[in-house]
Amino acid sequence: MAVITGQAIPASKKTDEDPICKSAVFKFDDTKFIKLTESIDGCKIDE
Repeated sequence: MAVITGQAIPASKKTDEDPICKSAVFKFDDTKFIKLTESIDGCKIDE
């Protein structure tokens, strides 16, 4: 499994959308990665 956390870049740079910080969990299945889950809470750090 792999967990990736970071800001997603909007597909079109012509929008006013701000990048959103997400975490995604992937499972490797022989020749490809399969996304198991995705969360927008992944970048929040407890202070």
